[in-house]
Amino acid sequence: MSRYTIQSAVKVLDTLFAFDTTDILTMEELGQLTRQSRNQVFRCVKTLQEYGLLAERENGWVLTPMMLRLLPSMRRDPIGTVAEPY
Repeated sequence: MSRYTIQSAVKVLDTLFAFDTTDILTMEELGQLTRQSRNQVFRCVKTLQEYGLLAERENGWVLTPMMLRLLPSMRRDPIGTVAEPY
């Protein structure tokens, strides 16, 4: 990573993108997927919760519908352009 990268932002984004294969994750699962400490996962999850992107359920954490706010920006670009980095 470059010296301009904000490490804490990367950790929060890693936590957010851990939800790419499942609907609900526990703190322990998030720690395993992101290779972050329990404390760091907790802080990332709480940050995402305060922003409205994650919600706590009885058996873990889920993405909220607020994630759908990103869809309009994706529609502006052809799918090939959006998918190219992946």
